[in-house]
Amino acid sequence: MNKRKIFLVTIIIILLATVGGIFYFIWLPQYQDKKARENDVAVVSGESFQQLLASNFDTDLLDAYPLEYFRGYATYKAEYRFKDNFDLADYLNTVLAVNQDVLEVYTFVAVETEEDKATEDSTEKITLQDVVQTYPYVTFRFMLPGYSLDYLKAQEIAVADAYYEQLLGFYENLAPYSNVVFYYFGDVDWLISNPANYVDGMICNRDVNTHLMTQTLASDDYMVDEDGLEPLLEKVQKRVTREKITPPDSYPMPDTAIVFMGDSIIGNFKGSLSIPGFVGGLSGANTYNFAVGGTTASSETADTEEGFHQMLSYFLNGEGMIEHENANAEIERFKKEYRKNQKLCFVIGFGLNDYFTGRVVATTPDADITTFYGALKSGILRIKEVYPNAEFVLLTPPYVLSFEYGSLIQSDVGGNLLAYVETVAAVAEDLDVTWIDQFYGLDIYKDNVLDYLLDDCHYNEKGRILMARNMLPYLYDLLAEK
Repeated sequence: MNKRKIFLVTIIIILLATVGGIFYFIWLPQYQDKKARENDVAVVSGESFQQLLASNFDTDLLDAYPLEYFRGYATYKAEYRFKDNFDLADYLNTVLAVNQDVLEVYTFVAVETEEDKATEDSTEKITLQDVVQTYPYVTFRFMLPGYSLDYLKAQEIAVADAYYEQLLGFYENLAPYSNVVFYYFGDVDWLISNPANYVDGMICNRDVNTHLMTQTLASDDYMVDEDGLEPLLEKVQKRVTREKITPPDSYPMPDTAIVFMGDSIIGNFKGSLSIPGFVGGLSGANTYNFAVGGTTASSETADTEEGFHQMLSYFLNGEGMIEHENANAEIERFKKEYRKNQKLCFVIGFGLNDYFTGRVVATTPDADITTFYGALKSGILRIKEVYPNAEFVLLTPPYVLSFEYGSLIQSDVGGNLLAYVETVAAVAEDLDVTWIDQFYGLDIYKDNVLDYLLDDCHYNEKGRILMARNMLPYLYDLLAEK
């Protein structure tokens, strides 16, 4: 083949590749979006649903389960990602016109930038106001976006102000209608303080979105009330301004691995909503949650391992099994990700279930796994054999309502809750490791304990982020580069 033919063939290949690239990156996504939108319209038009779930962002970040569970309504989650609020309004107007069964629409909305508004030809386009007016029997629930503190603090003043103004404008346009409900978490500390709750500083991850929906369906605490949205936005603005001027204490611990073991205080939530998730989000550390609800440090008999020691046999030796999906997944993730040059710390928090079941507290013999002291101490020594350079932090049981604030003794061989708190301190001192007092150290007492609890002993988001913040200085002293 001569040089001229080679040149022509090369040019043709380049042109085909260019056309193919244009097809894939421009035409095909639009076609897929169009098909997704057509499918959403077709499904809602042809089947009976009482509730719709829609958003202006990736629908993979949403789960319809809370709506179906709490409302008891057949729910359809739109797979199409609405480009703007005109697009959303047009869709809702289309499907509500043909499906009279829909009673509620739950929408995660995004704030439109001024640039979006300037380039959007809104003439003769239907608006959300039009839809709300046209279908007064439908309740429209809007989850307003709450950006992370880190994101807002990183923005220029004009950008942050635009967010507040656009959000307030969206609210004020629809607030007069009695069939519209707004929810706003953008001023809630446990959400906006933890960067791990977000995928990009503006949009929350799937677990958090599901949790936010659950919160709104379980109570009206996060509903924007008659005072309106403006006071909530002002609260956020003041905090952002304050923290820009005087940044709060920070405890960066990148490239460290922190393994949490314990009971439901640590294990009841996963991801960024858990205590390990708060610690990781606030510090940048790699955290792993091995905790399993209902477990004890001690075992009922010396021949049968439970809780802590059962976990250690599986984790350290590959023996037995742990019937807990999240703990198993976290163990596998740790084994895959952990590198020996990383600083490693084990945070261990047991005691509540040992107290609830009246297990022996005794300090002798000190390797007896049927006692709280012996089980805790011997368990830590087992970990040290495999990870000799690891650091350890022991957590005492926290303050609870159960059994008259932990004052009642549950068996002839057990003690009150304070006895198990003191035993954690004794083990830590014997092994020369760090311990954190969660019983007194969180400043939680009878007068304020209800502010931090979900029930008699499990901590809510406010309580869990408080525990995480209480741990950070201790962990930083052990793990941070000096």
